[in-house]
Amino acid sequence: MIHYLSLFLAALGLTSCKSFQQINVNERKVRLIPPTSYVFALFELLLLKGGFGVISGQGSILVASFAMGTGAWIGCFVSIWIHDRLERGNGKNAIT
Repeated sequence: MIHYLSLFLAALGLTSCKSFQQINVNERKVRLIPPTSYVFALFELLLLKGGFGVISGQGSILVASFAMGTGAWIGCFVSIWIHDRLERGNGKNAIT
């Protein structure tokens, strides 16, 4: 069970970082790119660590895929929400 939870959280964080970084690059938010890259690396390592448990025969690929897929789409929504909050702080309208 812990493998699936770690995969869910790692996929959520990794996808959120990927989405956030894409927004940073598209909108030229260069000051946010370096710290996002370090958080990105952390979540990639957590994903690898959780994935090894499933690959080594300690879990189901189907359940792992569901956990990672769910974490990924929630991560996208989290990224949009965080970026909207940062933009509101700069006096801009939120992304719709």
